[in-house]
Amino acid sequence: MKEKIFGNLKKCIMVNPLLLLVFILISTLSLIYVFYYKMNESAFAYIAYVFSFYTLSVSVFRLTLFIKKMDIKKKKKALADRNMVAKRFFDDGRFHFFLLFSLSIPLNIGYAILKTVYGFVLHSNWIVQNGVYYTLLTLMRFIIIRGAEKNEEDKALKLSSIILSISSFHYLLMVLEMYLHASSPHYPGYIVYVASLYAFIKVGVAIKGCIKLKTTATPAIVAGNNLKISHAFVSLIFLESGMLNIFGEGKEEERLILLISGLVVVAYLFVSGPLLIVWNKRNKV
Repeated sequence: MKEKIFGNLKKCIMVNPLLLLVFILISTLSLIYVFYYKMNESAFAYIAYVFSFYTLSVSVFRLTLFIKKMDIKKKKKALADRNMVAKRFFDDGRFHFFLLFSLSIPLNIGYAILKTVYGFVLHSNWIVQNGVYYTLLTLMRFIIIRGAEKNEEDKALKLSSIILSISSFHYLLMVLEMYLHASSPHYPGYIVYVASLYAFIKVGVAIKGCIKLKTTATPAIVAGNNLKISHAFVSLIFLESGMLNIFGEGKEEERLILLISGLVVVAYLFVSGPLLIVWNKRNKV
């Protein structure tokens, strides 16, 4: 069953380059058509959005693979021959994962402090909730890393998964805040496009991590990758609410779509934690 799931996921991502170019063309033309004729609320528009999201995610992933296949391999080997840390980074999948995973902690801490302080200054409950979310995210990352360092990966997976499930209730409050009070991130000007690219890159990285789990699966890495996926989904909802704030018309239907999307992510956060705990007990990797 597991092999079949990974096989189907790989087929969806490893699209033929020529077919991917056709997908990009179709996505571009469909979005131009939707925006030009102001068909934002039509069924065709929602199909175009979903298809464009899929195409962009696959494009980012394939671009990453293409870059890796370039002569970078020779440069990596030359660098690895000169530096033992670089050699370990390139050759040791576990070290590679946790080094990149650890780099997110100071960023998350800074973002949590900034959001919390900024929210209190502006008396914005929404921004304070953002700060709490990044605090919980930092805590889960720290637990996973410490568990890997102390060889207590089962314990780290269980504790971080429980916190992730609990955090779903906090995220539910954020989703309801977005729906009831139209709270959302405010992206000035073209920053929204940078935020879009960043969110889709997160999704691509998370998907790539899922594929690599076949060779690098340990409880801590599985828990860490699930946290990456969860954060990618949350980022997409933030992006969706921010784009509705810029391009939307503030209609009930728009906020209802955002609510449904947010509840799907809430369900994932709540369910994925217990499922990981059950998976770990059965597999004991």
